[in-house]
Amino acid sequence: MPLRYRVASLFAAYFFGLGLFLPFFPLVLAEAGLGAAEIGSCLPCRC
Repeated sequence: MPLRYRVASLFAAYFFGLGLFLPFFPLVLAEAGLGAAEIGSCLPCRC
């Protein structure tokens, strides 16, 4: 398998997993006990 297909597969898997997780990340934070203001300030600085 050429390197470009392996790299493309790696990026596809990474962004697929991230796309599945990120919509539910605020719910995870809410279950951890964070309030709405804390979740709102935590999301932009996730990098």
